[in-house]
Amino acid sequence: MTNDISRIYDEGDVAHFHRDLIQLVRIAKEIDRFCEQRHSDIDRYIPKYNKFINSFNNKYKGITIKVKAGLEGINTQFLLKEKSIRAVFDNAVSKIIGLKAVGASKFNVADIANGNGFMKEVDKGKNKLHITYYDPELGMRNVFLTYDKQENKVELHYDDKQIVLENSPEFKIACLYALRDGFDKKIKVYEEGSVLGFDDLLSEKEKVEWDDKMNPKFLE
Repeated sequence: MTNDISRIYDEGDVAHFHRDLIQLVRIAKEIDRFCEQRHSDIDRYIPKYNKFINSFNNKYKGITIKVKAGLEGINTQFLLKEKSIRAVFDNAVSKIIGLKAVGASKFNVADIANGNGFMKEVDKGKNKLHITYYDPELGMRNVFLTYDKQENKVELHYDDKQIVLENSPEFKIACLYALRDGFDKKIKVYEEGSVLGFDDLLSEKEKVEWDDKMNPKFLE
């Protein structure tokens, strides 16, 4: 585990959230594919998916997962409970090791070495902020935040392959908010997600990839 998260939260709690998050991302991806394929059972699964999302939201109070149905499928939003992007920057983004650059309109506008220019660019990002980190193992990694006026929260736009990596900035930001207000271990998100299944939609390669992620060794 990386030092910036372990300094703040118990390693076991981070691993617990990590496993639940992997389950969420897996199911979100498959329910979206279910919709794209116009699967005959989609109407039966949507209520179950919504119930699963409610369990996740009730367990982790610092974040809100919101499901939006559109013409192209199901969009699962990851909303951070902050009323401004600047608050997310101060309380999470700036705490993560490897912060390199930001931009209000695009990535890499102002490097962190440019102190005043860097913070001025942060202040410009009232509606959206492009953030770049550097990690020796992962290389350059981008994070994109937008302010959702309707929800009065900040959306963390995520890549499903990146957010499940424990060293990724996307995961760290999500974790900082998920555990910020504590969580209810009595709510069995992982187990509830396992019952939903969706394994029939996965290719053999995808099944192996998800099994590797769910393997306890992946969470050590």
